[in-house]
Amino acid sequence: HAVNGWWKPELYLAQYNRQAGAAMQSSGYEFENTFALTERGEYWADAGLLAAYVKSRLPAVASRAEFGVLLEKWVGHVDQRLNLILEKPAGGASALRSAYSASYKIQMGSGSISPGVEVYLRPADNAYQAGPVLYGEMRTADGRELEYSLGLVNRINSAAADRTLLLRIGYEFF
Repeated sequence: HAVNGWWKPELYLAQYNRQAGAAMQSSGYEFENTFALTERGEYWADAGLLAAYVKSRLPAVASRAEFGVLLEKWVGHVDQRLNLILEKPAGGASALRSAYSASYKIQMGSGSISPGVEVYLRPADNAYQAGPVLYGEMRTADGRELEYSLGLVNRINSAAADRTLLLRIGYEFF
């Protein structure tokens, strides 16, 4: 739910992860805030800030705060995003991570589908992954929206996981 035109808080109530050879488990909750710094199309890229708190439910993973810069650029049907995030785990050292995505949006009735690619860079872990992703959104007559993405990113170097399946589902009802 957007509070106003420049602040959008979000609450993620269900986050699940599965390590290789282990069962799927609830990994925690997240309270995320994004702040728009520019109007869409006002400058060469749309800029924003991220501030989030992630509460871990896993004993081996610390809760953390995240702060970052968000950049997005639309040219026709092509959307490009670059996120530069500094994360600070409780009791641990800060680490920088980044994500880049590019997709091509195809309008379909009351929704859209967007094939694309995502790239993840974690210099502190020397872990890099990239792969295809499919984004989509569907709108209902009353203005509600279901957003989803499905992707498979593969390791670029030996320090990264071989493959990571991405599945995100979001439902906006305000």
